[in-house]
Amino acid sequence: MARIFFYVLVFPPAFMNLMLVHAAPDNLLRYFLAGYLVAAVPGAAVALTDEMLARASVPKRAGWCGLVGLLSAPVAMGLLADLSLLVQLQASLSGGLAAFLCALAFASLAPRKAAAKISPK
Repeated sequence: MARIFFYVLVFPPAFMNLMLVHAAPDNLLRYFLAGYLVAAVPGAAVALTDEMLARASVPKRAGWCGLVGLLSAPVAMGLLADLSLLVQLQASLSGGLAAFLCALAFASLAPRKAAAKISPK
């Protein structure tokens, strides 16, 4: 459950900051409010992907999360505005990068279980 909260809270601002220059919004507050709500859906998709791959290695999880972000982020940006093909490609790459970095951040912040139990003497 902590994964979902982490990704829904961290992925949208990271994605919206990466897309700020490309989207060129007229109203910055409206852009961030609408963008945060819309980008929470790809963030949840990335969180579910990371949850499914919880037992996999960190690079493998980050790669799959980046792929899900790459595929789902342009859909989120397409809901906000009619974008050209180049801007959709940039949104896709920004979403993949944001998802990849969020997966690495969550892996570094998550508590690690002890590799070996200490047996009493």
